[in-house]
Order: sequence, then C-alpha cells, then structure tokens
Amino acid sequence: MSSDQHKPTSRSVTAEPCTCGYLQRAVDDPDTPIQFDQRCGEYHFVYGDALLVIYHCPFCGGAAPPSIRESLFFHPSEDERNRLRDLFRDSRTVDDVIDKFGPPDWVSPVTRKSDEADATPPTVSFSRALVYQRLSDVADVHVDECADGQARVSLQGKRRPHRPA
Repeated sequence: MSSDQHKPTSRSVTAEPCTCGYLQRAVDDPDTPIQFDQRCGEYHFVYGDALLVIYHCPFCGGAAPPSIRESLFFHPSEDERNRLRDLFRDSRTVDDVIDKFGPPDWVSPVTRKSDEADATPPTVSFSRALVYQRLSDVADVHVDECADGQARVSLQGKRRPHRPA
C-alpha cells in the first residue's frame, strides 16, 4: 500500500481501490439498490428513505472511491471554536444555557436506555438536546443534557450552500 492511500474507515482492512468496476455497473442497473451520490462522491445501498454508505466493493472487496462529504460542511477555525467555547464556559446545565442564550433554535427529547448489568435492572432516562444555529455563521452549537443534569456542548460545522454542478 502506498503512503498516499488511506483506509476508508478505521475498521477497513485495505486501502487497495476497487478495480473490478462492479459498483458503477450496479449503479447503471436499475434492478440493484446501489446508487451514486454525486454531491458526496459516494456509492450507497438505498432502500426507501434509508441509505448505507458503501466503503468497499461487495464483489472484490476493494475500497470505494474516497468520499468528498467533508467538503460539504464548514470547518470552524480554532479562533471560532475558542470563541464558542468561551461563550459557554460558565453554563453548567441546560437551564443555564437557556437562561444565557434564550430558547434554542431546535430542541428534541432524548430517551436513553441501559441494559441490565450485574443484577441492576435496565433503566430508561429522559433528557433534552438543544441546537443553537444563530451563534455562529459556520457552526451549530449542540447542547446535550447529561444524566447528571450537566450540559455537554459540541460543535457541528454548518452545511455549505449547495452549488449546482
């Protein structure tokens, strides 16, 4: 394997590219569930509204072409990440976050389930996940309510505007 080849996923066993052409033939065959997404440069198994990214050719096992999905999203600079981190520095709980920034742009209930372990019965807990889209031009701020009531803050790059091919 040459040094410029990278495995498609951390679990991949090869970076050797597919050379058999099966994936493109499957895309060209309307009777297979394989489609090519031009925007991401990815092959997908598609069933109804669900899809699964194909990282390796199901025929020869070679690596599918590298995805360009990462280019569809902004990548916040270190300065922007630090700015947003500093905004949330004193916000320990979801209620602290709401008090400081007002209602989120998006809120979703979260249900967490744990399996039985060491004679402890399974549990179900409920919390909230918030998203603030208005705090940055390049990142959405996700705030998850942890089981102990603390807020966990993470950033997700915003989708770049779609440019027609």
